[in-house]
Amino acid sequence: MMNRQLGIKPWRIWVLGFLLLVVLLAILRPSEEVYYAWLDKEHGISCGEYNYIDGMGCIKDGQMISQSGSIFSGLTFIKKEMKYKGIEDGTVYKVNTVGFLNTFF
Repeated sequence: MMNRQLGIKPWRIWVLGFLLLVVLLAILRPSEEVYYAWLDKEHGISCGEYNYIDGMGCIKDGQMISQSGSIFSGLTFIKKEMKYKGIEDGTVYKVNTVGFLNTFF
C-alpha cells in the first residue's frame, strides 16, 4: 500500500533487491589469501611468496611441490581445480574447491 503512495512499482523493488544481493555476493567472493590460508589449514600445503623464476613456492611435509591447474573466477564465486606435485618423489595431491561467501568448500 505504501509503495503505491510513493509511486514505486513492485517490480522495481524486486529489481533493486536483486541488484543489492548480487553486489553483496560479489563483495564477499573469497580472495587468493583466503584460499591459501584454507589450503594450509585443510591440506597442510603452505605456499610462500611468488618467485619470478620458479613461480609460487609451495611446501607440504617439508618437501617442495609445484602447482598447476585451472581457476574459474565468477562474479560471486571462484572455482579451483588444482594439482600439486612433489618435486622430489612425484606424489600428486588434487584439490578441487569452490569459494563462496568468503569461504572455501
